[in-house]
Amino acid sequence: VFTACFYRYENETTIQNDTVNKDKTKATPWKMSLGLFDMTNLRPCKVISREPANDRFATPQQLQKQGQPPQGKMLYTAIIQNRPGLPANERIPKGTKHIVSGIPRGAFRFVDRPYASDIHLDGAFRHNIGVEEGIFPEVWLDLKSE
Repeated sequence: VFTACFYRYENETTIQNDTVNKDKTKATPWKMSLGLFDMTNLRPCKVISREPANDRFATPQQLQKQGQPPQGKMLYTAIIQNRPGLPANERIPKGTKHIVSGIPRGAFRFVDRPYASDIHLDGAFRHNIGVEEGIFPEVWLDLKSE
């Protein structure tokens, strides 16, 4: 099992304007957008830190008093990686460590590594299930033998 994040990579020219300096390492803020939670945007990622989510409507004094995050919400910082099969324009360049901050918990999934789920075990059930001829009405059948 590994961690995956919903994230849409943009090329460096659009990212440079939004980067945040986080302990001498630049982190790109996570952005919610239409269609982001499509499975094509799911990428392997490694969580490197978590922080309480600040209440957007709280005053600085309220935020200082508030020791716990509002309603237990946390935001995460992660290193985003490429997955096999990505188009060239969506790939993070080789040798680049792409760090994204402010990722909500809902953007993470736990995913089985390829060929590691139970269906790939040696003793997994893999038998044909036979169905008798004539059990389905003719109108249900798409293909007719000619």
